[in-house]
Amino acid sequence: MNHILEHLSIGNTADLTASQDDIQNPLKYFEAFLNVASEVEMDPAIFGEKPYLKVAIDDMKPIPAFRLMEAAEFIDQHINSKRILVFCDGAVGRSPSVVVAYLCSKGMRFGQAVEFVAMRKPYMSILPDLIESIRKAFVRPPSPVLRLDSFSLPSRPANPQKITA
Repeated sequence: MNHILEHLSIGNTADLTASQDDIQNPLKYFEAFLNVASEVEMDPAIFGEKPYLKVAIDDMKPIPAFRLMEAAEFIDQHINSKRILVFCDGAVGRSPSVVVAYLCSKGMRFGQAVEFVAMRKPYMSILPDLIESIRKAFVRPPSPVLRLDSFSLPSRPANPQKITA
């Protein structure tokens, strides 16, 4: 798992199969779950009363704009009060792409959002035509480039983990 914002993290389905006794168990730590893998079926009962949404996104294909809007709306609805796990099968393409799109929906430029996520989730690959899907989903007039130190997000950034080779 990789924490992108204080209340927004990226993970994969294997993260959810941790032992119930595991202190790091995501089912205990997170309070809302967003499944962005079309092929991953989860029994919503495992999440109990916690919010869960599946937004079916196919791997290595462009994401339809309406799916990005649905995912961003779910994140927006819960980010101020809950820790959210956005997950797919491998946590390499779809979940990072959705988080990049969410940041763009809040006003961050595409390149800034990709770099912001990549610093916290180094093994990622955005899906094809993501920038075009984001443009279609979150149309807004052009704005000046924002400096990251003056940028306001609904949840504080997580500190990037140091990578050692």
